[in-house]
Amino acid sequence: MDQHTRFQNATDVDIESLLTDRDSQNTKRVIQTSVKIMENYIADSHTSTNIADISALYEIPTTDFNLFLRKFNEDIRKANGEFYAKKSMISVRFGLQRHFVKKRDEDIINDADFKSANDVFKAVLVRISKLGVSESKHKPPITTEDLDKLYNHGVFDVSTSSGLLNRVFFEFMYFFCKRGRENLRSLKKSDFVIRVDSQGKRYVVMKTEHQTKNHRGDDLQNEHFSQARMYEIPGNERCPVATFEKYLSKLNPEIDDFWQRPKKNVTESSAVWYDAVPLGKNTLCSLMSKISHQASLSEIYTNHCIRATCITNLDQHGIESRHIIGISGHKREGSLKSYSSKLSDNKKDISKVLAESTTNSMSRQNTVQNNPDVQHLSKNVNVPEFDVSHIDFLDDDAVNDLLSKINEGSYDITENNQNSKSVFHREPCYDSGVPHQGVNVYNSVVHVHYYQK
Repeated sequence: MDQHTRFQNATDVDIESLLTDRDSQNTKRVIQTSVKIMENYIADSHTSTNIADISALYEIPTTDFNLFLRKFNEDIRKANGEFYAKKSMISVRFGLQRHFVKKRDEDIINDADFKSANDVFKAVLVRISKLGVSESKHKPPITTEDLDKLYNHGVFDVSTSSGLLNRVFFEFMYFFCKRGRENLRSLKKSDFVIRVDSQGKRYVVMKTEHQTKNHRGDDLQNEHFSQARMYEIPGNERCPVATFEKYLSKLNPEIDDFWQRPKKNVTESSAVWYDAVPLGKNTLCSLMSKISHQASLSEIYTNHCIRATCITNLDQHGIESRHIIGISGHKREGSLKSYSSKLSDNKKDISKVLAESTTNSMSRQNTVQNNPDVQHLSKNVNVPEFDVSHIDFLDDDAVNDLLSKINEGSYDITENNQNSKSVFHREPCYDSGVPHQGVNVYNSVVHVHYYQK
């Protein structure tokens, strides 16, 4: 009779497999690519390095290994002979670090024995920056025009099985701010739940947390749970919760996979719109590109562009970074910088602001030259010379509205960033016998003078 034991008798192979599985697929690819680059380097230059293959590096003394890395950091190039971009260089070194920690039990980045090799690495990064080697391009957000085209095009037609799938896929990626291919294939119907908040609003939330690139489950101090919610928009034909519920109701009950292959020639009365066949990883990873083609968008977007759109829109609408990373899963707020202000509309706004500082000064000059009343004032009022090119003057409607409030004695109380009060009020003042009103705006008194010819 076998005696039951409480503890597992793990072998060295079991433990090694556990450690290997801890790394994400992306990390594994980085390590494999980095080792391959070093193997190619050794094959091309073994006569000058006296290293036959990469396994020889596992046994040589630390001093010799440091010298090898110095030369490698200087010599490394792409297959076409060009320099790697800065981020690519950093990725290669990271991959090699992980590889040699395992093979040599030495850290080529942090151990003091490799300081000179790391000094060469940093110098190479400086040279790359000076040469202006282009960095990898981040995925662009989807433009407002293309977003409108998606919803107005048949590609999101929820009366068809493929259109319903496309729209639910897009809104899942958008509202939950998901990476391009992460965990898509493993999603199940049971991963989602519809709840009601304290105000009676219904929303979709993920009840199952999956491993992500930044959250592997091994951070003891920062267990991450996504704060993303997809709320309903009652009465709106674009309500994402209503679309989500329809999709769930049409899925094939024979399998629990969330992404299923659409059937053809279904009708609204059809109970099941999808086959008992899950969509493959490659199909899911390229779905936004397919949608872009079908909708004839201005460019071919990838799945990750939906994530960039989510973060960019939240940033542009003033949502604080600490709240955005609660949805996006970034570990640090600084990681959001690459997503900020990417739309061309922002660039137009920036140009407009800069242009106004030059055109406004011309407009004010023309006003003085063409308005005899202003010329009269400029000749009779002793005003010191101030630089006013940065001031955005009120237009006539705004001035009239301001004067109306003053004359009516109305009070308009607001708060500025320092929580100080701003009040429109009457304040009789006299200057050379000419009465005028004073207006306190954001702790500054604006005196409105009345002059007579």
